[in-house]
Parts: sequence; C-alpha cells; structure tokens
Amino acid sequence: MFSGFLTLKSCDVCGEDLAQRDPSLLLPLVVGLVVVAIFAHIYFVMEIFGIGSPLIYISILFPVTIVVSLLTIRPFKGALVGLAWAVRSGRTSQE
Repeated sequence: MFSGFLTLKSCDVCGEDLAQRDPSLLLPLVVGLVVVAIFAHIYFVMEIFGIGSPLIYISILFPVTIVVSLLTIRPFKGALVGLAWAVRSGRTSQE
C-alpha cells in the first residue's frame, strides 16, 4: 500500500485507490509536532543536567530529529490515510 515515504498506490487486497486520500498537508504538521515534542524534551533534559554546549546540541539533537522523522512518517501516513478513508466512506469499525 505504501511504496515510499510520500507516494500512495492502490490497496493490494481490495483495490481501493488511496491516491484520493493523500495526507500531504496534514502529514508534515503531525510529524513536525512529534519531532518538536521529542526534541524539546531531550533539550530540556540536557539543560537540567548541565550539558549545555552548542556542539553537543548539534551532535545529539540533529541525528535524533532525522531518525524520529524517518521513523514516524510511515505510521502517521497510514493512520491519516485510514482516518480519511473511514471518514469519507462513512464506514465504522462495527461494520
């Protein structure tokens, strides 16, 4: 269903065309909010423990930001596409 990080194709099981439910505007917002929340927590923990060097910030927080972004894009994309599919098709979980 999800061939890449940003592309959508039709469902292999039911043949539903998922390109109509592209979460391209909401996905960066959701991923950005998660990344900022994790980034802020790590930053504040580093400040509390007194590890306040700009070089350490760059060497720790940039890789964490990249890894968290790449790890959360696909699950959030799947959740947003599933939510859009459920809302637009009018189906519920009981059906």
